[in-house]
Amino acid sequence: MMGNFGKAADDRGIAVGDQGVADAFYTVLSTGLVVLAGLAIAAVVLGVAGQQGTAVADRLDGPGGTGLKKGLYAFYYTVDQPADYASADPGGVPPGDFVASRTEPSIALDSDSLPPGAPPSGGMAVWTGYVLISEAGDYAFELESAGGSWLWVDGAMIADNHGDHPLRAVCSPAIPLIAGRHAVKARYFYTDAEQAFCKVRINADGTWSIPAFYR
Repeated sequence: MMGNFGKAADDRGIAVGDQGVADAFYTVLSTGLVVLAGLAIAAVVLGVAGQQGTAVADRLDGPGGTGLKKGLYAFYYTVDQPADYASADPGGVPPGDFVASRTEPSIALDSDSLPPGAPPSGGMAVWTGYVLISEAGDYAFELESAGGSWLWVDGAMIADNHGDHPLRAVCSPAIPLIAGRHAVKARYFYTDAEQAFCKVRINADGTWSIPAFYR
């Protein structure tokens, strides 16, 4: 997949609930279905209903008996040039050539965990999936990165850590979430692979931890 896909997506105005922000691909998250147009994957069936009594270590019985696998989808790109690395708008740092895709247990990237072929400079990662909330309440998210990053939950941008900067963390306001799964997306760019770092944590009752992610 080359950078011109990101431009086509921009022209069509496709985004994931982020108020028209151009993205390299779009994701439609519904019960048991994720459409990954940016990778030309028409549909990936995630739900497997009616598996009661079957022990599957990497699955979670979600709402309606839909099985979800642990971890998120992660997609890696170059950054299309020219890019405005200072832009608060994710669209100011557009994706370029597709590099790799894989599943990852969490949003916790550093220079040692970049995939083979990741560019030494001007790289981008996008994660998409669900965060599982076990109990209704108010939750804050911490987004820490060296380089620019953004975080969306249920289609709303809740954390903005934009700009080409050294390692720093920003926290979202505490947002009310019902028990169950919530669509999540994060986008991150780095200018130097040796300094690459991006991590998401969640705060419930004053305790920071790694969220439970599923896809």
